[in-house]
Amino acid sequence: ERYVTVEFYGKKWTLYFKTDKALDMNVNHYVPLAQLFFGTLFSIVIGLWIYALQRTRKEAYALAEEKTKKLLASETQIRTIFKVMQEGILVYDAQGVLLECNLAIQELSGLSVDSIIGKTSVELHWEPIYEDGTRFALEDRPVAKVLRTRVAQKDVVMGFYRKDGE
Repeated sequence: ERYVTVEFYGKKWTLYFKTDKALDMNVNHYVPLAQLFFGTLFSIVIGLWIYALQRTRKEAYALAEEKTKKLLASETQIRTIFKVMQEGILVYDAQGVLLECNLAIQELSGLSVDSIIGKTSVELHWEPIYEDGTRFALEDRPVAKVLRTRVAQKDVVMGFYRKDGE
């Protein structure tokens, strides 16, 4: 039990301190030390856990950045191969609209990339033909089959008549 007098802003204050009954009994005076020890231990464990999380996060970001660079390099390689292949390649979306084409299809069709992209084969007046020159029926065209059945068409050799008849 203790009294302390303090002067604060020109006024005197008397503070009265008295311990709790549990501490007065002196039954377990190691409790505060145990609390200090376990509190410090808990703080250290939490601090190490936060450090580990931050380190893992940093490693994850570094790994993601590395994989992104590799993916971009791979995509560049694939795009280069796509563009320079001698076979004409067209990329359609699910509605049959052309998204991409390579240089060979531009040369074969006599059209620029700007006049191909965003159109359908019907809008471009392309008539797909078999190797013998007979025309595909509308429902047998590879693009129409893929859009209708959602099954990839493989090993289909075809040509097409251009708008000018060639």
